Parts: sequence; structure tokens; C-alpha cells
Amino acid sequence: MPDIDVRQYLVVPRKTPEDIVQVLTRAMEKVTSDRDFVRDLNAGCMGVKFVEGATLMKKMLPEQNSRIETIMREIGLAKAK
Repeated sequence: MPDIDVRQYLVVPRKTPEDIVQVLTRAMEKVTSDRDFVRDLNAGCMGVKFVEGATLMKKMLPEQNSRIETIMREIGLAKAK
């Protein structure tokens, strides 16, 4: 099985005011650090990890997309570069 996990993200439109982005960021960080919430999701074989938006966009998504692209080329679903 390839090293690809299914992830879910909370996204907002590009021009969302920064104060709203910060409120949502703090809320998601709080929810994903709630012990009962994390315990319940872990019981259903789901992990929980909060990642700040800039880190996600600049580091994690490009890495994940690169892995997916490699796998797709290997199985013939994408053309080699």
C-alpha cells in the first residue's frame, strides 16, 4: 500500500480577512487538541493532527502531491516527465 493517507482540510477563500482566518485557526487547533475528541476519533481508527495553514500549503501538500504523482506514473495513470 503506498504511503498516502486520506486527509481532510478546512479551507477558506483566498481573500478571507486575516482576523477570520486566525479565529478559524485557533478554533481548529482547540478542537484537534481536545482529548475526548481525539480519543473518539482514534477509537474509530482515525488520527488527528493540527497543522497550521502555511505549513500545510508550503511543505506538506507539495510533498504529498509529489508522492501521488510518482505513484500515478509508476502505475501508468500519468505520463513520465
